[in-house]
Amino acid sequence: MMKNRLLFIAILILITLSISCSKENIILNEEYLTVSDIFHYCNVPCSEKIEWEGKEVKVKGHIHNYMLDNEKKVYCLIDIRNSNYIEIYVDSSCIDAVFNKITSSNIMNTCYITGTLQSFEMCTTMFKCDVGAIILLNSVNDIYFK
Repeated sequence: MMKNRLLFIAILILITLSISCSKENIILNEEYLTVSDIFHYCNVPCSEKIEWEGKEVKVKGHIHNYMLDNEKKVYCLIDIRNSNYIEIYVDSSCIDAVFNKITSSNIMNTCYITGTLQSFEMCTTMFKCDVGAIILLNSVNDIYFK
């Protein structure tokens, strides 16, 4: 009897989670979404129409390995819950200012970014092509830690 209840509760939780992760529920620039939300929303087959290209997005995550890019123009924003990540490209007009903001902040805190979505094609196998997303950060004012 107890096992049946636990199974029923587990099924309800899974159904609730799958409904809440629906693409229809995602509004890109209204509130800060998780990296995983953006990752799942934007990763689609190449044959699918891309409606999010060039749209503003608000995303939150954690800056990861910010010292790996010697040119200071690409950062990795990661969802520490499941390791999904998205690359953040910094506009050339604010590269140094963004780097200084990141290095002077506590990167253990959540990073909030407002930027523009851009698509790129990635061939996952010889016969399969998917579209992924990067975010273009246009201003030092569009990144903060909390």
